[in-house]
Amino acid sequence: MSRTTYQAVFDSTVITGIADVHFTQGVSVVALNRNILISAAPVGSAYAIFDMQGKLLKRGRVSSANHNIEMSRVGNYLIRVGNLTQLIMVK
Repeated sequence: MSRTTYQAVFDSTVITGIADVHFTQGVSVVALNRNILISAAPVGSAYAIFDMQGKLLKRGRVSSANHNIEMSRVGNYLIRVGNLTQLIMVK
């Protein structure tokens, strides 16, 4: 089963849009309740969480094989781990 992920383009010199990106090497990003769980990303990988308008909400580094990020609000978010970006729905 293939996973489809999305990468947001924030460069004003490029046509703005969302491009398909496929996670490789087993990296997984899922929403569990009001948490985002990053699994199998290399420890030390940078992550960033954006709202749907592109505003940076949180950023940091993956600190373990199963890194948990608590979200205070439900909603749709773009999460970037390294150079990969995925749309996540936190319920």
